[in-house]
Amino acid sequence: MLKPQPLFRLLIAASLLASMALLTYAQSSSNQPSRAETKAWVGDYLRYFKLDAQASAEEIEKITDLKLKILDPSISLPDRQAAYKELYGTLFRLTGFNVTDQALTGMTQNTAQATQKLLTGGPLKPVSRTTTPLGQLGHIERLGRGPVPMILIADARTDWTIYQSFMERNASKYTMYAVTLPGYGGTPPPPRPAVVDLTTTPWWDGIEQGVMQLIEKNRLNKPVIVGTQTSAYLAARFALRHPEKVRAAVLLNGLVYSPVRSFTNPDAPATLEERRNFIAKQPGAIGMLAELSPQFLPAKETVDEMMKAPTQAQTNTMLGTTRNLERGKALFASTALNSDPRAYRYGAEVLFNDLSAGFKNLSVPVLSITPVPDDSSPSQGSPASAQWTELKLRYPAIPLTSVFFENTRNYITEEAPSELDRAVEAFLAGKPVEGRRGHSIASRPSPRGSAMQAIGATEVAIAYSRPRVNARKIWGGLVPYNRVWRAGANEATTITLSSDMLIEGQKLAAGTYSLSAIPTETEWTLIFNKVATQWGSFYYNSEFDALRIKVKPQAAEHQEWLSYNFEVLSPTAAQAILQWEKVKVAFKIELDSVKASASGQ
Repeated sequence: MLKPQPLFRLLIAASLLASMALLTYAQSSSNQPSRAETKAWVGDYLRYFKLDAQASAEEIEKITDLKLKILDPSISLPDRQAAYKELYGTLFRLTGFNVTDQALTGMTQNTAQATQKLLTGGPLKPVSRTTTPLGQLGHIERLGRGPVPMILIADARTDWTIYQSFMERNASKYTMYAVTLPGYGGTPPPPRPAVVDLTTTPWWDGIEQGVMQLIEKNRLNKPVIVGTQTSAYLAARFALRHPEKVRAAVLLNGLVYSPVRSFTNPDAPATLEERRNFIAKQPGAIGMLAELSPQFLPAKETVDEMMKAPTQAQTNTMLGTTRNLERGKALFASTALNSDPRAYRYGAEVLFNDLSAGFKNLSVPVLSITPVPDDSSPSQGSPASAQWTELKLRYPAIPLTSVFFENTRNYITEEAPSELDRAVEAFLAGKPVEGRRGHSIASRPSPRGSAMQAIGATEVAIAYSRPRVNARKIWGGLVPYNRVWRAGANEATTITLSSDMLIEGQKLAAGTYSLSAIPTETEWTLIFNKVATQWGSFYYNSEFDALRIKVKPQAAEHQEWLSYNFEVLSPTAAQAILQWEKVKVAFKIELDSVKASASGQ
């Protein structure tokens, strides 16, 4: 089975993809299609997703009726949500994918709200049926006359202006070509394939071809390729496939692969084959939900009205991008006005691919900058920080520089402009690259906590978040037995040793580790993993374990808020103690006796 929380997140993410289309595109009553037109559309839809053989005549009629119902401006919000839920449930059943009622409710609630607002909003216009031939780019904007050529590829959902301030600030350093992907910025998308097959990447292949033509046409001498979020995939792929054509790549908030847990071991990452099999069965991931969006764009006055009272999901999307809500609204409005609903395929193609194996042979310098959001951000929990840390651990000799920008939300160009400028300049000059330090702390249901103890001349520090019992069943309930648990809440619990130490008699080198646990009623396994920069244990990979130890849980007095503390045993040893509810677990930390003797302690 799959890990429930990441699965729910992936389903919600798929729902938000569809919601983005639906909160952007809707039909008015005057544009309502006929039943015959809708039924013909359903037939084409099912053929594209290879479900026409599975769907009975009754199911085709049902999907047709539900499609018409969700686009009916006269129905109430509860009726629209019920129709969405039934429609999504029907599609899930056809694909054979099991989804919980909770996940289905969460997915359809936001979509229904967005559609309801739009169907009662202002005027709409049909999307052009034209397409951009594969190999052509959507739009190219040139700025700057600096000595270093640079190609900046916009994220899906945005246009080239996501880089505009960067380009204006650095016009004397770089000659820049900012690329808008076809399907965004008011440009038509590439043609849709005859049937869905996301083991291939024709759209990204076309963008790669277009960038190659851009380089050749302008006689660019090894440009720097920059990508943000979705387009970071292409920037990385370009560096791996065409090292002779580029001097470097800069990846802003990019992923190496889409994280999915193994089918056979939910505490291990899935193989590429498992990920593809899993994602291929998800209606949201392969685009089935996004394809339901009607082919209409709102007028500017419709979007302006929507921005006066955005839904919570819309606000979260804006604030996940940048803390500046007005700037977030402007980006969101631009997406709403200028994004083709068919362009979801860029993200779907990325979901099916994994670049990690290719990095083994990386020869072009790559800079990955990963944002680490503040405590108030709605976009916490990204797998990116863990993935880039793992790559550096797996292939330490490759020319990959990975830094973290703390207190930064998804769009680094918006959130940390001066730090970004310095990082890129240092990277291209071959100098050390500094990350961005310092968290903005905010109130959380599970607040941050820390504990520190000096053992001889060594400092041992534990940083964690403190969940509350809150009348819940903890052991074997909220915290399942025989599963990896983050030993806290929110980010991974970490332990830092300023020098080598012995943990329950076993050596652990100086450094910072994530601290996880596998609890059972009679014995716990404590795990010290080299990937400290991860969200909880949802992306845990045992490949990077530094140490595992066995300890016995003990009965204890009730502790409402999880806590860590130390009990000093001697000048050279202490016990670290985790205590929560009516259980405590202790493990001994001590100086290496040989080193302690040599130093006279």
